[in-house]
Amino acid sequence: NVAIINSKAFQTVKASKVQNPMAQTWGDFYSAFDPDVPASRKLPWYHADFDYDRRHKWDEKCMREKKWIQTGDVDVKNAFFDSFVAQYEQHINRTDTLKTQGVDTRYVAPRMVQLYRALNKTMDVALANQMKAFLGKKSASSADVEAADFSKFRFQPPTLIFPDGEAPTKLGLDGTQVSA
Repeated sequence: NVAIINSKAFQTVKASKVQNPMAQTWGDFYSAFDPDVPASRKLPWYHADFDYDRRHKWDEKCMREKKWIQTGDVDVKNAFFDSFVAQYEQHINRTDTLKTQGVDTRYVAPRMVQLYRALNKTMDVALANQMKAFLGKKSASSADVEAADFSKFRFQPPTLIFPDGEAPTKLGLDGTQVSA
């Protein structure tokens, strides 16, 4: 995977919002959101059967956020998980005089940054593995990767969030299910 992750093709696919749904921003998601179109209501790393509305009033929240895109309250620069990292990083390494947030935010922020960086790494490994599978080789050299045409490649993000009541599965480094 080192040859793939260090390649220009990997960076291109990772940054492409067409080939990689994880490259989209929250602004892209809320702009495309339509409660009458089921595909626009779902986040890519959630299970297909996840019930968004039961706890969170998903449609109402997304329609509110859709209005707030123009005000700048919604992140339109950073990808999904990078947005959370940027949000929580601003609470870390502040002097005590600037720490106006509560104790919970102060202690939670470093762990949330670690969590979302780890999820980003999981998505990177999954992307590299899927690109390797697209090449059809067990190991790929940098010459193979640079010579390959990834224009028809589409990344399928692994499912990380499952619905209530479903038996938890053991996930591997790239987010795919591992047999017990």
